[in-house]
Order: sequence, then C-alpha cells, then structure tokens
Amino acid sequence: MTTTTVTTATAATTTGATTMAATTTGATTMAATTTGATTTAATTTGATTMAASTTGATTMAATTTGATTTETTTT
Repeated sequence: MTTTTVTTATAATTTGATTMAATTTGATTMAATTTGATTTAATTTGATTMAASTTGATTMAATTTGATTTETTTT
C-alpha cells in the first residue's frame, strides 16, 4: 500500500488593501566607519546621509484569492 500526499498551495484569501504607516521626515544617517581593506580598498570614515522625505501612508493593493488543496492518493 502506497500513500501519496500532494499539497498544492495557492495564496489564501486577502481582499482589500494593506496600508503601512509611513512617517519618516528628516534624514536617515547611517554610521560609516570602515577602515581597512575588503578585497578592494576600503577607507570610508564618517557618515553617509540619505535624504528621507516620506510623509503619509503607503498603500499596497491586495487581491489574493485562492485556496490550499491537498490530494491524497492511496494505492
């Protein structure tokens, strides 16, 4: 007797929109202190500043409809 179980997974049911809060105003500063060598020469001392002006909300459309089907065949 052989039991074969095949599970096919499709995304579940997500209908609507997913909203992520976004309130980043100002600047994001990453510390940078890499002194030495990394296969290539590396001499970065100081700070790297990236401009950040993200105010409001980011909405991602979400329309995932499907199901998870499990088939079991016993021979």
